[in-house]
Order: sequence, then structure tokens, then C-alpha cells
Amino acid sequence: MLEDYKQKVIDFFNRQTADNAEGNSHPREAQRILEHVAIEPGQTILDLATGTGLVAIAPAPKAA
Repeated sequence: MLEDYKQKVIDFFNRQTADNAEGNSHPREAQRILEHVAIEPGQTILDLATGTGLVAIAPAPKAA
């Protein structure tokens, strides 16, 4: 019974991760965050616990 519960939890979070990475909300949220950050060419961007890295990947072209 405990193993069934554990598998349900794993399946739930696997679905959430796939939905979040491929969905529409995360790119919009990343763009909103970037509107408040002045990124200049040559800057280093630290991705610290941002999950899929979407927020760190989005500004990469500006920092390059």
C-alpha cells in the first residue's frame, strides 16, 4: 500500500514538471521577471534553484 502511494506521488510530480516546462505560464512568468532586470552583454547569470532553468535560459541571449 505504501509503495502504491509513493508511486502516485512520483507520477503526480512527474506530470507537473512536464506540464510546467511545456506549458504557457512559465515562459510568460520568466519574461515578466526579466522585465525587471537590467541584463547587459558579458554579465554572468547564476541559476540557483530555479527548477527547470527557464528563468536562467531566457536571458542568455542578452548576456552573451
